[in-house]
Amino acid sequence: MKISLEKVRKPRELGPNEEIAWFTQTLGLESKRDKQKIVFKIFSELVKEIKIGNGLSSEELAQRLKLSRTTIIHHLNKLIDSGLIIKHSSKYFLRENSLTEVLKEIRKDLDRIFLDLESTAKDIDEGLGLK
Repeated sequence: MKISLEKVRKPRELGPNEEIAWFTQTLGLESKRDKQKIVFKIFSELVKEIKIGNGLSSEELAQRLKLSRTTIIHHLNKLIDSGLIIKHSSKYFLRENSLTEVLKEIRKDLDRIFLDLESTAKDIDEGLGLK
């Protein structure tokens, strides 16, 4: 799992698209090189697809966004690495059935990582004779 949290000022008035853009920016998913905001567009399509529950293939996303399948797959892999989406068969889905639940699961993942780090830090401290 690779995620990079960034403090991004939240605009005062947000519509659904602006909220999703803020969400992806805060999770560090948008790079300066992503001039077309492809991660945002893919993520938006997958969020809209939650109610239907069918997921989307890379080909469907490429057709909807008028981008190459290779470009779509590159960005889908970034979203998978972040823990936001999953792939099942040939379809991509949000990891859970709501953004709130996705964030709760990511928080659980982070808690497990930090518990492992704390345990290792304790072993290192003890090995070095530190408190």
